[in-house]
Amino acid sequence: MMPLGWSVLISPCQPIAYILRIANSPLYGRVDPCNDTQSAIIRLGYNSTRNISMTFVLRSMFKPKLRKLIPHMQKLWLKVSHLAALSAVLADRLTDFEHEMALTAGMMQDIGALPIITKLSRYPDVFNQPHKVAEILDQYTARVGTLMLHKWNFQEEMVEVVRSRKDWMRDKSPQADLADIVLLARLHFYVGTPHMRRHPALYKVPAFMKLGLDKAGPKESIEALSEARQEIAEIKQLLPMPEMPVRKRSKLL
Repeated sequence: MMPLGWSVLISPCQPIAYILRIANSPLYGRVDPCNDTQSAIIRLGYNSTRNISMTFVLRSMFKPKLRKLIPHMQKLWLKVSHLAALSAVLADRLTDFEHEMALTAGMMQDIGALPIITKLSRYPDVFNQPHKVAEILDQYTARVGTLMLHKWNFQEEMVEVVRSRKDWMRDKSPQADLADIVLLARLHFYVGTPHMRRHPALYKVPAFMKLGLDKAGPKESIEALSEARQEIAEIKQLLPMPEMPVRKRSKLL
């Protein structure tokens, strides 16, 4: 079931076109198109349809209500959509987790950043300094996101994904879980960027070993995702930048 409180964000009919689009995407390797909701749900399955509907709702939350928030939300969305795509590919190739669930988890991990960015926009002395905003997001995104998911009655598995954001050395069980997939996807996202210098090497992270990548090595892990570029790109195409009417800035702000 979709968490209580989300029904106010979208009407029941809005995700239908989105579900049909994904059911007819190359991800499912089908030639015959689905032309109605029932055939799409049969193709996807109930759990996958539920997770896809959830990604639609999550995407709608990145629609800024103030013009000054647009660049910040766009920047965050580019990271979130890429992280979600990486999570889906890793889940599909390395685990028995449904890639739609991993996609949702990848989108969910930074959900706490949304209210933080909106709140910071009221304080120009901080909001106009990107490094300060980044520091605050790193410090509070996991905490705020965890509170949000508890309020929305999410299952503990998804709450743990959000709670463990950048908790690289978490090692709660010998078996890989959804949080391990997203953590490893995030670390791969940083490979080749200046951010990687501030984070542990892939082979030192418990998630890397629990997902069996230690047998191949970090280089092979990176090459595998590089070979999956087309698949990642196709998933990202299913997560386009949210578009919406932007409300004019209030005189009270």
